[in-house]
Amino acid sequence: MAKVPAVPVPRPCSGVAAAKENGDNGRERGNGMYVVYVEVIDKSDDGGAWERWKRREGAMMHRAPGWRKRLLLRSKEEPRRFHYITFWETAEQAIAFSTSEEFKQAAAALGITDLVTRIRFEECDVILDEAAGLAAT
Repeated sequence: MAKVPAVPVPRPCSGVAAAKENGDNGRERGNGMYVVYVEVIDKSDDGGAWERWKRREGAMMHRAPGWRKRLLLRSKEEPRRFHYITFWETAEQAIAFSTSEEFKQAAAALGITDLVTRIRFEECDVILDEAAGLAAT
């Protein structure tokens, strides 16, 4: 399998412009959002490097303009396999975050560059954005 860098620069895809909020029930159908999907097999000695990275990254991400939310999943079948999805208002905001000096220095300090096995950047239309207790009535 080809080696994929852990900190690539997101490339904007053609698609819908920045996402727009829709009251208290999430997003309207058809609004855009920029999505970054990463699949990782954590090959670190203790299998915890990716989770440590995501926790550290979160402290930075919560301050980043345009960041909306993120999701980190660990496979039950393969505990070292992670799926990570982060949502941004625009591609430009995701790029600004992932190319910032703070981000690059933090990634280098934790040595995560060899962990990413798959990464995808895409601008998407939001069709549903629901969570328990927040669904439209």
